[in-house]
Parts: sequence; C-alpha cells; structure tokens
Amino acid sequence: MATQDKNYRALIVDDEYYLGQILAQALTHDGIEAVAVTDVDTALSHLQQESFDIVISDIYLPGKTGVDLFHTAMQKFPEIPFIFMTGNPDLEMAVDFLKKGGYDYIVKPFMIPDFIKKVNHVIQRSNQRRQEQHLVSDLKQILNKRLQELRIFQDIIESSTDGLIVTDTEGIIVKTNMGL
Repeated sequence: MATQDKNYRALIVDDEYYLGQILAQALTHDGIEAVAVTDVDTALSHLQQESFDIVISDIYLPGKTGVDLFHTAMQKFPEIPFIFMTGNPDLEMAVDFLKKGGYDYIVKPFMIPDFIKKVNHVIQRSNQRRQEQHLVSDLKQILNKRLQELRIFQDIIESSTDGLIVTDTEGIIVKTNMGL
C-alpha cells in the first residue's frame, strides 16, 4: 500500500488503452490517483495542466515516443520521477535512460503487485531526494547567515582601536586585531 503523507498522483502513458486503464485502477485501488492516456501530446497536456508525482510511460508509442516524452518532461518537470515500461527491452536504452535521470525501467509483462510496489518505491525515493534537497538548501542558508555574522564580527574586531584577543572555549587564541 502507498505511503500516504498526501494523495499521490500518477500519469500512465501506454498506447494499449486497456492496459493503461488496468494499471490506473490498480494504483487507484492502492491509494494513488492515476490518469491513463495513450499518446505523448495528451500526456504533455496533462503535465502542463495538472500536478503529478510520477510518470510511467511505455517507450514505443505511435507518433512521438516515450523517449520524446521523457526528454520533454525532464526539461519542463525535472522534479517528477519517470519510469519506462516496455515489451521490447533494450539494455543500452535502459542504461541511457537511467543515466539521464530516469528512475526505473519495467519489462512487460509484469505482475500488477510488483508494478505497484515499484511505483511506491520510486515515489518514496523521489520524496527522500526532495527532502534531502530542501535540507541541503536550508543548511546552505544557515551557513551563509553564519558566515555573514562572522564577517560582521571580524569587521568589529578589526575596526576596534583597542587591542582585542579572541579565544576558543579552551582558551586558545584564535584571533587578534591590529590594536595589539
């Protein structure tokens, strides 16, 4: 079952209409709202108008391919994890996909419970990455603020006409000014 901190949404792209509907129903039953479409243009329209937590796409679609969708999605929506599924596995394509930021690659046919488990796992990994990015961003802000405070402190010490000695908690001298 999906880890539910919020209601997750999945976009499924497969030219096999009934397979897309079955996968969408399976995810919905597991607590992930899913929309199934059959072509890249419709998928891109949904991505631009709605919010999704994951995209799962067949590689070989009529007209534009899942690879085209992946490249566009990575440019416009890089925060959304992407899974490829295909009945014609290509190891070189799979490796290239993963190197370019794809999250996973599923070979058809597959068992629905395995599919659901993989989708949940990718959503969890994506959420962890997002949280880590937020933490890193917060830490950078804190460090920049501390550096700014230290520069102000250093300017105060340097501008003092009296001799000043700054020590650490063990009494070791760490800074003096020109007054000494």
